[in-house]
Amino acid sequence: MTERRDDDGHTYALVPTGPDAESLPSPSTSSRRRHHSRGVLSTLRAKFLSLRPIPRLLIILAGSLIGVYWLLWLFGDTVSWRLRSHSSEASSSVPDEDLEIRPPKSGPTIPDRPKYEPVVVDEGDQPDWAARALQVKHAFLHAYNGYMKYAFPWDELLPLNNKRVNNYLGGLLSAHSMTKDPILLRKADELGAALLPAFNTTSGYPKFSVRPSDGTAMAYWGKNLVILAEMGSCQMEYKYLAHLTGKREYFEKVEHIREMMEKHQDADKHLLPVFFNFDDGTPASTHFSIGALADSAYEYLLKQYLLTAKQERKALDLYLSMTKGIIENLLYISPKRQLLFATDIERGVPSYIYEHLSCFLPGLFALGAHTLDLPPAEKQTHLWIAEGLATTCWLSYADQTTGLGPEEMLFTTSSPKWYPEYTKWQNANKATRSALPPGVHTNPPPVKEFLQREYTNRRDAYLLRPEVCVLGTALNPVVLITPSPQ
Repeated sequence: MTERRDDDGHTYALVPTGPDAESLPSPSTSSRRRHHSRGVLSTLRAKFLSLRPIPRLLIILAGSLIGVYWLLWLFGDTVSWRLRSHSSEASSSVPDEDLEIRPPKSGPTIPDRPKYEPVVVDEGDQPDWAARALQVKHAFLHAYNGYMKYAFPWDELLPLNNKRVNNYLGGLLSAHSMTKDPILLRKADELGAALLPAFNTTSGYPKFSVRPSDGTAMAYWGKNLVILAEMGSCQMEYKYLAHLTGKREYFEKVEHIREMMEKHQDADKHLLPVFFNFDDGTPASTHFSIGALADSAYEYLLKQYLLTAKQERKALDLYLSMTKGIIENLLYISPKRQLLFATDIERGVPSYIYEHLSCFLPGLFALGAHTLDLPPAEKQTHLWIAEGLATTCWLSYADQTTGLGPEEMLFTTSSPKWYPEYTKWQNANKATRSALPPGVHTNPPPVKEFLQREYTNRRDAYLLRPEVCVLGTALNPVVLITPSPQ
């Protein structure tokens, strides 16, 4: 245990904690490694000593930085430092319990977190959707009040030290939509104009980022690559900004992207690959996905149509065409519990990976089914898909002993495509077939024993994503779309 003093004169004791706190490399281990590599080290030492002082100093500094980075990477998730304040002044300004973070040297101390009592619902055999809607309302109020107390008017908050960040065009436009404050629109207009240099490419696709100070646009994914999610997810913001400001340039920049998406849609699969070349505008991969690198491009097509009061027919046509491609190419079903999941394909070969990120998809299908004038059979199909996918996302949580779903699930390769199985069910005798199609269940039981599941946790990390909120919409969209007056 060591002690240190901050700028205000407060003394803190630094105590290593965590299950792996005692597993740091010991001197004896290092000695054994040096013994085995003595000859190599002797040679390197001789070469090092033959260098001039300045090169030697630079090598020492570089080695130190690499060593620190390596230690942080290796032990950052397992070793934490507990701070105990020995100052009565500090003790009076922070909670009584030990803090797992270092208090800021300046600025306000961290206040107590608000208490939240969850709504306890005894549903019995049938879900009480009104009570669940009330739970959603309580959760929203809890999050909103926390935002107003700790983050307003910023966009982001680092929860442990309350550091705040402000960014995003969409946030300014949303805030203006709710408040009608002209300064928010003015700032959104300024930000939208500052980002326009990103579109200065041969194809009109946007680059990854812009340096506002000089308008330099920079690529990220490769020398001339752009991902589908980025080129597709700027359309709502810029079209809404064009509507508010009357500036045609905002609309034309992103409408051109929609036209290019329509032009390069795969003729057979009705999908778009995840990478495009922003020099000539052509597809740059054979990888099709609705997960990472692609998700929001599909999501925003429907929302563009709804945002324009159902006037932008071209966006709707592209959405319906792509949902057909998703249904016929990306949906699979597990052999045991008949779990419906969406995966990606590379050169026609599925990965059988279902990403947590893809759990937005059931909400999208449900939203389309309840807002579009679809033929009854197509609407029912979309609702069944929404229910099946949402159930699988829910089970990814319910199956785990922690109650937290994995970032990625890897299903067995014996999982067949869903659409042929669905077609078989449709063509079967109605008197003898099951009431629900494959992949749609009524209260499927969770499986806690991981060896008995038809998937493995490919990535155990849990990332808190907005898709969690979408699941409630997919399972019962009417409650959330047409809520009660309460």
